[in-house]
Parts: sequence; structure tokens; C-alpha cells
Amino acid sequence: MDENKLDRAALRCEDFLKREERNLITFTGDSGLSYRTAKEGKRFLLKPLERTMFLPLESFQNHDLDDQIILWLLYRELALYPDWRQNPSGYLKRMEGWQGECQELSDYLLGKIEREGFASVPKYQPQSVKRYVKRELSGFLRVFEELCAVLRVFKDCPVFQQTHYKAQIQDYQTSRKLAPAYLQAKPAHRAFCDAFLCALVFEQEPPLDFEVSQSFFGMVLGKKLYRLTLDELGRRLTLERKDAFLREILFPEFFRLWCLEIDAAPLQSAEPNKEKEGLLNLSDGEEDAFTASAEEQETALKELEAMSSQMNCAGSAADGSLKDLTDYGVDADEQRMFWHYAVKMKKEREEMRRFWQLLLGKAMQEINVKEGQRLRGHLNVDSIIRGYPDFVEAQKDGSFRKLRLYEQYVLTPQMKELPDRIEVSILMDNSGSMDENKLDAARKALVAALLSLDDFNEALRAQRASSPLKLEIETEVYFFGKDFYKVKSFGHRGASFRELSEKVKSLTRLRGNGGSTDDAGVLNEVADGIDEQQLRMIKRGKLVKLIFEITDGCSNTPGSAHKAAARLIDKGCLVYAFQIGKNSAADIKDFEQIWNQDFDSPHGLSIGEELEKLPRLLLSALQDKMRDIF
Repeated sequence: MDENKLDRAALRCEDFLKREERNLITFTGDSGLSYRTAKEGKRFLLKPLERTMFLPLESFQNHDLDDQIILWLLYRELALYPDWRQNPSGYLKRMEGWQGECQELSDYLLGKIEREGFASVPKYQPQSVKRYVKRELSGFLRVFEELCAVLRVFKDCPVFQQTHYKAQIQDYQTSRKLAPAYLQAKPAHRAFCDAFLCALVFEQEPPLDFEVSQSFFGMVLGKKLYRLTLDELGRRLTLERKDAFLREILFPEFFRLWCLEIDAAPLQSAEPNKEKEGLLNLSDGEEDAFTASAEEQETALKELEAMSSQMNCAGSAADGSLKDLTDYGVDADEQRMFWHYAVKMKKEREEMRRFWQLLLGKAMQEINVKEGQRLRGHLNVDSIIRGYPDFVEAQKDGSFRKLRLYEQYVLTPQMKELPDRIEVSILMDNSGSMDENKLDAARKALVAALLSLDDFNEALRAQRASSPLKLEIETEVYFFGKDFYKVKSFGHRGASFRELSEKVKSLTRLRGNGGSTDDAGVLNEVADGIDEQQLRMIKRGKLVKLIFEITDGCSNTPGSAHKAAARLIDKGCLVYAFQIGKNSAADIKDFEQIWNQDFDSPHGLSIGEELEKLPRLLLSALQDKMRDIF
């Protein structure tokens, strides 16, 4: 597609999101959820682990959809998100609660197959029948989930009730063949389900076949069934109450109409190239071009379920529970996302723990020191008295060297001279080119480094109980893109909740929404923060500053970035950068110029598309720098 059209669509989407950000936060109740355009995707796609909703760029290229209708589509996709967050396991296991209905449908269809003598036909075998029935029942539930979503949007966003926008929504539904004019051409059980949405959107009682209208307009509790359904499902019921209503009130009518369709459908032997037409050759419903598929929704629910499970891993609360960090702007979902990534990096973290123990063991060196105040070579009178018989024997053969008659050096444990403080700065690229795969690798690397350094601090604290060790490790995290800002500051003693909240933000707020790539500014910021006292401490070996940068491209100003990196190196800092993702030859050359040109040793590594290597390479670089220190 024309790059200019893509750029215009991307700008339109960016302006749209800036304008609607506050409304989206109000609607979802989740200030941590971010929104990005997906150039290749064609559907709205929720990625809970990334705290991101991806909007299809195609919707902004479609001039038949104005921004308000795109907002309606987005609201419709997010309408059930709060319910999903509350009960992801319930939604994932929903079909288990409908096993009785599945069996009822299957038994009816298998009975027809048996009676008409088609039991031996491959496509009518019980497993195939059960797959077909599950699809039909899933379709039933999916239609009413969309109805619940649209009911919520109309209720919470009354602007869409205005005539102008209602007409556009009706046009969109018509394009999906979800309009009154299409109902009579559909199978009866599907027309019954779709009629509720038609009645809501088109604000009219839809024309229906006799059997369907008997169910749709039937009286229940003194109300027409469709009116009762709109009223009840508009109440934001819990999943259990919603399914109870569907099971007791709507499913019997769906089942009755489905049975009529089954009775009327002719069974036939398999024909060439006909296997994919459906078990009974009943047409599928029209699929929404922008709605996430059932499989994509299931993936999102699985991610929400993983995030909601309490993760008992080292570094979290001892009992695995989440902390109340709302005062620091961090919600429970962000904590779950953080610990989810922590669990992913559990193996690497264990390896780092072993490395820290070996490192501390080598720092405790055994060296020869004098015993008492005597110089080596002076006779030790006590030794002569205790070993006098050996001294007499040694006089005969001159074997005095074997005797311990002189003051001896002894091996005594002594800690190697170490710095008092190590400060680790991690600079994370948050520019717009950081796609979901790069962000995933960057988050893994970041959480592995932060928590591994926490583990090292714990080992150091344990060592202080039996040694004069003073060393402490501190970490800070910056995001950079068009601008830069600090997400995590060096330690907050006595404020562990604040420390934890900043670690969580360092991972969850990394969303690739920072515009262009300008790392020169953040490198200079770190360099400017080193004052004269710190410089003296660095020269005396009392302070070590480690700076790691992770970026997916090349700096917009490579010359300035090179000068900033050189400033840090001249100040005695240990600096290293990683370039991830696919880059042009020119970008790689610029990266080499920034980090490896005119220096005594390399300070940058281009990883390329092997993103899975980033966490281990960052930890390996951290190990190498620590070995140099110790």
C-alpha cells in the first residue's frame, strides 16, 4: 500500500488517541491500558500482558468510518474488558458450564442421524457432531456477548444515541448483514439471536418468520421476550447471573428453533470438497471485519488469567500476595504483569544467584598475614620448647627447614578492597518503532536485571553480618524516545512500596509510544548528574557507575550520542549498549560509530532479530562488568 496513505492513517490514529485518551480511561477504568496502531493487523486486538489494545490501521484508512464510529467500535471491543479482568477463569471455563446443553443438542442430532441411517458416514460421527454443536452453542453465547457490549456502550456513552451517529452505526451493521432485512433469509435459530441486536440498533421490531416471532415476541413475566432480554442484559450482570438468564430464558427458544432446522435439513453423504461447508451445510454468520476472533479473545483471557494468579516468587511478598500500591499510581493488573515477567525469567535469575555467591566467595580471599608483631625469621620460643626432641634430631641430619621454629605467616580470610556503592543505570528505548516483540524482549531483560541486582543486594546484606563490607547496589531506569524521563530512581531507603512501584512502572509503562529515538539527551543527562564528589569517588574506586542502553535502532543524532557516550567513559563509567531488531546497514553502521568507534574496547553489540538472546546477553554483560569490579 502507498506509504503516504499509511503515514496519513497513522497520523489520524495518533491524533484520535490523544483526543480520546481520557474518555477511554473513564470507560475501561484502567489508566494503565495503552493504545497503539497495528500496521499489519486488521482487527482490534487486546494484549493484556503488554497492557495494550492494538487498533487496526485499516480502520483509519477506511474513509467510510469517521472517528466517532471508530470510537464506537473500540468501545464495543472494550465494553466487556472490566468483566474479563474480574473473572478471566470463569470466561475461559464457560463452556464447561454448558456441557448439559451441549449434550442435549448432540443427542438430538445424533438421534436424527441414527434414524435416517447415516451413522456410518464419516462427517456424522459423534466427535464431528460434538464439534459442530460446540460451535453452534459458542455462536449463541458470542452473539449475546456482543449484545451486552453494545448495550453498555449505548448506556455509558449516550452520544451514540444521537440520530447522526445512530444512522452510521446502522449502516455499519447493515454491511455485516445484521439488519432487519436479512433476518428472514437466515436459519431460524440464528435469526432469533441476531434479532435482539437488530431491535436494539434499529429501534424497531424486526420482521421474522412465524416460528421465530413466536419465540422473539413471546410473553415472559408480563413482557415481550426481546424487551425483557434487553432490560436484563443491560444491568451489567455477573457472568454467573448472565449465564443463568441465557440458560433458563433464551436457550430453550434457541434449542426449539435449532431442532426445527435440524429436522428440516437433509442429511447427505460426504461429497468431494464439501467437508468445510459445515456439518449440515448451514451457512455461518457474517463475521465482523474488525472484531477480534474467538481464538484471539481466548488468548487475551488466558493472559488475564495468568496475570490474575498470585505469583509467589522471590522478590514479591513472602505469601505471594499483591501490595496496595494505588497511592503510587500502580494497580493490581500492573503488579500481575510485572510478576508474570518475573516468573518467565526465573531460570535466568537462579543462574545469577549462583553467580553472585561465587563472586562473593572470590572476594573473600585468603592471604598471608603476620601473627602477632614478630617479623618472619625470628625464633619462636614456645615452638622450640614444644618441639625440642625434634630439634635434637634435626641437629643430626640438618633438617631444620622441616621444623616450625620460626614465626609463621598464617592464612586469614580478608575481604578484597571493594567500592562502597555501585550504581546501575538502565536506559530503555520507548520509541514508536519498538513493536510488541521487541518490547517483550526488553521487558524480560529489564525485569531479570532489576530482580537479579536485588538478589545481589540481599547476598551483600547477609555478608555484612560477618565482615566490614559496605557495598550496596542501586538501580535507576530511564525511558527515552523523542524526550526522556526517569521512571525509577536510585533506592528509597525505608520506602519499599515506592521502590516496588517504580520497578513495576519500569516494566509496565514501557509501551513503545515515545516517538523518535533520541538517546543523546538521556546519555548527557546521566553524565551531567555526576558531580565532583562522585568523580573523586570513582577515581578512588569507592563508586562504580554502570550504564546499559537497550535500543531498537540508531540515534537520530549519532554524532551527539557518540560524544555523550565518550563523556561517560571519560568520567570512568562502564557503558554498554544493545541494538535489537531488524536494522538497515546504515543504522548498524551508525550504531557502531556511536558505541565502538574511537574507543579502546567495544561498548555496543548489535543483536539483530534474535530478540530472545537479549536477556541473557544483558545479564552476561552485567556479569563481566562485576567480575572486573571484584
